Amino acid sequence: MIINFADATADMAFALLIAAARRAKLPIFYCTQDHRANNRPAGAISTKRPPIDIQPGDYDIHDAFKPQPQDILIYKQRASIFQGTPLVSHLTLLGIRSLIVCGEATSGCVRASTVDAYSTGYHISVV
Repeated sequence: MIINFADATADMAFALLIAAARRAKLPIFYCTQDHRANNRPAGAISTKRPPIDIQPGDYDIHDAFKPQPQDILIYKQRASIFQGTPLVSHLTLLGIRSLIVCGEATSGCVRASTVDAYSTGYHISVV
């Protein structure tokens, strides 16, 4: 299961989904934007829009859904968790071929990650 959000607005639904995944002993992958000051070379930007003022904590995972020690947290620089991250290596090593994807920005990060997952050959369920 891939969880892709910075701030949850559907607390109960996410909590129920995560609880069900834990009961089923499914591996849970979290991702969030990598916003560290030196996370990419100068000029390597995701969009042509003006830069925004990112505050500490803007991309933190919501307190109600903090990753547990057994979960995997992946920091990403692009909308998709598949671009420039070790996600595929993790999934391959675990023998995972099907993904349950949920998140905050369905038209952004969830969509990008789902398209890349499908294009890579994974079976996808978006919740």
